[in-house]
Amino acid sequence: MYNKLLKNGTAIAMIVGTIMIALFGIGIMTGETTVNDAGVEVVEVGLGLRITIILIVLAFIAMLLSIVKDISISGKKGIRSLIGFVVLIVLFFILKSVVTVEKGGKWDVLYKEYGVSESASGLVSAGLYTCGALLLVTIVVFIYSEVRSFFN
Repeated sequence: MYNKLLKNGTAIAMIVGTIMIALFGIGIMTGETTVNDAGVEVVEVGLGLRITIILIVLAFIAMLLSIVKDISISGKKGIRSLIGFVVLIVLFFILKSVVTVEKGGKWDVLYKEYGVSESASGLVSAGLYTCGALLLVTIVVFIYSEVRSFFN
């Protein structure tokens, strides 16, 4: 099984991703369309939202299982994975405490129309900033590894 996944993992991931995107698109095209009080057309995307939540839960479970596996097989590598996860959580909560929630103008309409609370908005903003920080770290590590491999 491991060798099959190692050989065909990218193709399997691309096929599953394409199927999920297609299901999300079908959910949008066939979703119930309503017009809200402001006259804006809204599409119910329940299927796509459920698929996204399921994939997030599965990714989280896979991450936790891989950390436990790493700790049990090779303690030092597993501890590094656990430390990385804890640093990510700490970064998220630091960013959540620093984030400011904008008020007024179009934001008031969004809060009233969709019921987004200030804490939910803060969580989304912290998540986006965390993703941005991870992207920045990834770019720096990629450039470092390419420059290092060029000179070796």
